[in-house]
Formats: sequence, C-alpha cells, structure tokens
Amino acid sequence: MDNGLRQTSMTLKERLKQHVGFTVAVGARGFSSEPGLLQRAGNQFMRVNDQWYVPSSLHQIELLGFAPPALPGSSMFVRTVYRGSFSAKLLRTGADFIEVHVPKREGHEWLLIPMNKVIGMEPA
Repeated sequence: MDNGLRQTSMTLKERLKQHVGFTVAVGARGFSSEPGLLQRAGNQFMRVNDQWYVPSSLHQIELLGFAPPALPGSSMFVRTVYRGSFSAKLLRTGADFIEVHVPKREGHEWLLIPMNKVIGMEPA
C-alpha cells in the first residue's frame, strides 16, 4: 500500500550538499532571506551569501534556480508549525526533513522543511 511516505535515509545536510552552487532562500520565525548562492552545507551550518545558518532551526529552505525534477510524489496536506496546513506534492521524506513542491498561481515553491517543523501530513 502506497501511503505517500517514501522514506530515505538521506539527511537534510546530504540533500543540501546536492544543491551547493545553486540559489536558495531561507525562512525562519520573523526572518526571510533574499535569494542567495548556497556556498556550503556543513555538519551543523550552511553558508548562503557569506552568512551562516543552522538548517535544522529554519522553518524552510526554498530551492531556487531550476524546476524540481520529475520525481514521483504524492499529493498531501502538510501541516507545519509556521505555515499551518497547505497542499503540496511530497517528493521525499528524509531522515530529518521533507521535500515538497507547492504549486502557486505565479509559479511554484520547492521546499525542504526540517522534520522538527512538521506537525503532520495526510493524503489530499
């Protein structure tokens, strides 16, 4: 039975390392960054435009610069501590994050959300 939660052992740090050299925007409580180049993804910090961030403390990391790959995914309602409930295509469930694609009227959002910011998910 496919419940949409295809889990991988990939960590947020490993996923961010795949995106080094591309553009990201980070968001946290009371803070949103301008898009910037992801320069490094280390053990506890990531560097974007010469500023250091703690990925696990962020609400979301938006991947910019190209369209999400055509990965299989499941339509889900995702509930987070910062955004409430929203509809998204769940692309990946990692060890400590989820990767979702959120269609919008004017484009889309491709997000990495640390698991400690996710309250729950249910099929759409």
